[in-house]
Amino acid sequence: MNQTSVRSTLQAPIGPTDLFVCPRCGGDLDENRASGNLSCGGCGTIIRFENGIYVFEAVVSGDYDIKKTISAFGRRWNAVFKRMGALTEFFLPSIQPVRKELFRDKVIVDGGGGFGRLSKLMLDYGARHVVLVDASDGVYAAREYLAPYRDRVTIVRANLLNPPLKVGAFDIFLCHGVLHHTGAPRRVLGNIARALDPARGITILWVYAKEGNRLLARLIATARTACASIGDKGRWMVASVVDFLFWVLTNAVYRPLDRLFGIKGKLYYGEYFMDFLYDSAFNNRVDRLQMYHDFLTTRIVEYYSRNELEAWLRAAGFKKISLHFYRRQSWSVAASFDPDENFSG
Repeated sequence: MNQTSVRSTLQAPIGPTDLFVCPRCGGDLDENRASGNLSCGGCGTIIRFENGIYVFEAVVSGDYDIKKTISAFGRRWNAVFKRMGALTEFFLPSIQPVRKELFRDKVIVDGGGGFGRLSKLMLDYGARHVVLVDASDGVYAAREYLAPYRDRVTIVRANLLNPPLKVGAFDIFLCHGVLHHTGAPRRVLGNIARALDPARGITILWVYAKEGNRLLARLIATARTACASIGDKGRWMVASVVDFLFWVLTNAVYRPLDRLFGIKGKLYYGEYFMDFLYDSAFNNRVDRLQMYHDFLTTRIVEYYSRNELEAWLRAAGFKKISLHFYRRQSWSVAASFDPDENFSG
């Protein structure tokens, strides 16, 4: 099946040979129907199919920080995924101007998809097929979380720095809250561009912004260094303390001040704390603890400016670019090769 038919033949099942190429030589793959393994006739590479997951080689290759970042995310996803929220109220506002209709009948990559919360939402919005790519052990939680959708989802353990994705085979590439943890944003954006339909392919990103976060970034870096030696459980305890302090700041200081003077927008992170972080429609306590724990644990955390993002996307070939400053602390990005795309479906 060629790349055009992957997108256009809506009733035909999508298999792994439609989606992946050999990570070593870029050649086409053959599927062993009995084992599910994939093999490359060109160089002989074997991709194992283990308990519902395609495992590509060297998924944690790279420097020490990359390996530790991947390991930290995977360990924590498996520990808490059953207690985390679904992100239903957060997802679409965080990717403005994208509407849920855009996902209908699309073949999508969820890059760095973790345990699959956003994959599930896109499938619920009518996606034809979602390929969840993650380099961490989070794929094992995703296998359980996405089990009801097994006919429409493919789970892959692979690295976004070298994703084994067929060129031009995908309609949408989502990379939500992940690009800023890769340490190589331009390389990853180039990989995203190659995987997309060259005429109408769309990438959707959510990344930390440099604008508005400079002080916070320095504070987080200091806290991460201070917590480096206390272990995973210690950092989870610190996250609980941080959550309590932020709760006090939000409810004992910010909310009363806003009620008296209407100054939410002038308070440091006022809108973010009051309308998002401590709003139960968006986050539960485990969601917040996971977020703080990530900041304290993850060795790669980057912040990007509007100008940087736009320049990198232009260099990758995207012609229509929309950037929205979400809650004054992050960038919601939608970009397409089609200059007339409106991202509404």
